[in-house]
Amino acid sequence: MAARSTSRIIVTIASLGALAAVTTAVWLSDRTFDAAPWGRLLEGRLREGSAALHARVATLAELPTLAAAVSTDPRTVRDLTQDELAFRPRRGEVVAVGQLPKSGTPVVLLVLPEGAEPPIMTQTAGPVTAISSGALLLSEAIQVVPRERADELQGIVAASEEIELEDLSRRMAADGIGARLTIAEGRLDLGIRGRITEGGTPRFMVPVDSKTTGPGILLTLFPPPAPDTAPFWIAGGLLVAVAALFSASGRLRPEARNARAGATPEVWTPAAAAVALATPLAHRPPVAVGAATPTSLPKVLIGATGRKIGRYEILQHIGTGGMADVYLAHATGEAGFTKKIALKVLERSFARQPELVNHFLDEARLASMLDHPNIVQIIDLGHADDEYFIAMEFIDGADLARLIEISARAGRRIPLPVVLAIVRKVCDGLHAAHTTRAGDGALLGLVHRDMKCGNVFVARNGVVKIGDFGIAMTNHASRVTRTQIGLVKGTPGYMAPEHRLGQPIDGRADMYGVGAIAYELLSGTSVNLDVTMLAQRGREGWPHLASLSRFRDDVPAQLEAIIFRALSYDADQRFADCAAMEAALDEVARSHPPVAGDKTIAQWIETALTLDSPVPLQQQAKVLAPRT
Repeated sequence: MAARSTSRIIVTIASLGALAAVTTAVWLSDRTFDAAPWGRLLEGRLREGSAALHARVATLAELPTLAAAVSTDPRTVRDLTQDELAFRPRRGEVVAVGQLPKSGTPVVLLVLPEGAEPPIMTQTAGPVTAISSGALLLSEAIQVVPRERADELQGIVAASEEIELEDLSRRMAADGIGARLTIAEGRLDLGIRGRITEGGTPRFMVPVDSKTTGPGILLTLFPPPAPDTAPFWIAGGLLVAVAALFSASGRLRPEARNARAGATPEVWTPAAAAVALATPLAHRPPVAVGAATPTSLPKVLIGATGRKIGRYEILQHIGTGGMADVYLAHATGEAGFTKKIALKVLERSFARQPELVNHFLDEARLASMLDHPNIVQIIDLGHADDEYFIAMEFIDGADLARLIEISARAGRRIPLPVVLAIVRKVCDGLHAAHTTRAGDGALLGLVHRDMKCGNVFVARNGVVKIGDFGIAMTNHASRVTRTQIGLVKGTPGYMAPEHRLGQPIDGRADMYGVGAIAYELLSGTSVNLDVTMLAQRGREGWPHLASLSRFRDDVPAQLEAIIFRALSYDADQRFADCAAMEAALDEVARSHPPVAGDKTIAQWIETALTLDSPVPLQQQAKVLAPRT
């Protein structure tokens, strides 16, 4: 009896010690809130919108019709532009044309849609952000040289569009986050609006770099409060103590005694449940759901499956584009088949517009014709559960834009062999796309049209992939959707001059984008080769970029010559095709060993990604005390 009492005392002390350990672990755990991804998501939305708006306004400014119209009157302007498809405003967009007399006040000649508030009608150095009427707006105005009366006035064309943030606000609300976007005196609340006014809520300030002009943009995040763990400590401690005492006295259920005798024990013992209950949700490991998991456990311990679209189960959101969201998902099939894929889902607001649906599915139809190890492969496309989707291979890694940003922030330059290997692989993939033939044997004449760092992906295993053929162009009859007259699609800073001016293009326009990518990889700086640079500095000396020797001393002159040749103003001065550019790069790589392969690239990206880990709550750049 005395031995049993002693045993109970020892076990009780051990239980109290376990309880102290559990509560201490909970007390000391540093819950993390990584604010940076929300800032990057908003930056991406704004950069994409500003690039598209700039291309839109600049295209309008170059139309001969407009040069003839801006020196006339409102009625004439309306007559001259009513048949021009480029002047038909898109959803959430306002287009305006005006006059800027050299003496007198500006005159608005046309606003579409009728009755809308005209955008800013003074020339800007690029897209300008503002908050108006509860919406985030981008606007830009460009001067137009009139065909007549140029000595009296200048023309002006402007456009504004609303940046869609409702989906972002819903995601924030789903994560329990409140947010406030501030531009000058304007404020726009997102997520859970009530959380913004709660006293005692920590604030995380994230400056947003949107590459736009005008006042700075600030995103203030209000994360969900840390859970009150006191009830869990008490319940956990009691359960641990009770479980330990009963274990010592041999009074567990018969199933537990059977376990000691060799039977399979239950997955969840009272002690295990107590420890789980005493652990904050953010620190609980995933629980495998299976036959051995008791259905009587709290639902929060079991977890919940994601929503499904057809045979694809969504795991998490990984990106947002202009028309669609991209998710990490599981593809399921017969006999327990499962595979991780990237699922691109068209926004439901666009799904009601047949032209946009065709454009979305056209991306998959084009990309599915491409079969090359350096091009993201399309697995499936279709319509299920009222959603249009494209299923493609999942690239476990990052795009070059993010990798360049990480390296620059860490003060590390990307190794020359890695740069050469990546650019060579991009050239190889593009050449395959440019030379792809349709089922009838005819050359597709496919051009990507948006070659930039954000559309080149590097996997952790070192494989390089070109993605996003969403605005690719082909002259073959299989192309379903064609670019509207007067619209130029792409990212201005990476667009070849002939592309930017709306002239016919071929694969050498993509080569121009590869030159810009190579320059950014080596310099760590953004390339902006918009044709406005041409107007400012002239065609002489194009592309108006600093020598790479200003950024690093290991770039061979031969390599710099290759890059600047790819960036030539005239397409005829570039390489004949991407295969020729790849051959030139291959010669540089062999003459400056070591030659990097997939393994070398894999080692580099693994190092880069470790520099971009989430920052704990206590180490965030700035936490503001609540205002009183």
